[in-house]
Amino acid sequence: MIKVLINFILLFTIIISQNTSYRFDYYDISNGLSQNQANAIYQSHDGYIYVGSQGGLDRFDGYNFKYFSHNPADTTTIPYGWVNAITEDSRNNLWIGTNQKNVGYLKSDGSWTRIKLKGMENWDRDGRAWWWGFISDIEPYEDKVIISSNGNGLFIVGDNYERHYTSNQKEINVITEIFVVDKRIFVATVDGLYEFDMTKEEFIKTRISSSVNVLQRAMSLVNFMLVQIIKFLHIIIKTTA
Repeated sequence: MIKVLINFILLFTIIISQNTSYRFDYYDISNGLSQNQANAIYQSHDGYIYVGSQGGLDRFDGYNFKYFSHNPADTTTIPYGWVNAITEDSRNNLWIGTNQKNVGYLKSDGSWTRIKLKGMENWDRDGRAWWWGFISDIEPYEDKVIISSNGNGLFIVGDNYERHYTSNQKEINVITEIFVVDKRIFVATVDGLYEFDMTKEEFIKTRISSSVNVLQRAMSLVNFMLVQIIKFLHIIIKTTA
């Protein structure tokens, strides 16, 4: 059943692609990109495309790349580390998160504000690798941002505001992605999909993480693949428009 559905999706994709013309351009370090491994891509409100990599952060204007370099002696430069997550907040500040557990945002005047998460300062990695706890995702939330980490739960950060939320179940603290739907916060974890309840300050397991039959699993897979196809087509259309 799953194979049939996957074949249907692939056929549907081929049919769409036959009726649509796209232009693909390839960029690497020979074109000015600081590093060939891209960890995150984000298009800002003003049309720039930001690329996070092991080299840090690059901004692409459609012609050239601008590299944001870290200077330890200058606190107005980008935070140190591989950039894994990029987003904008309600004021169009561009936020980034790194593998060094650092976050910060780029202001309209071109300067950076670095933020040290208090919940990261004395965190015990239980003997795991130095990069454990890296920032995995950042999403805007009202006048704040939500930050997830690989092992240390969830942070909500704003002006002079920081809240840190973790679960007694360690698998839930390993968060890979954040979804905000109608002000509801969902997180993808090693243990499945959870909703974070702001009122109760706890992670609640969703039905999608519960046991389901084969047909339900197949339909969930179909929905997931359709969403990915739509996201892919949306990105292509935006970047070629």
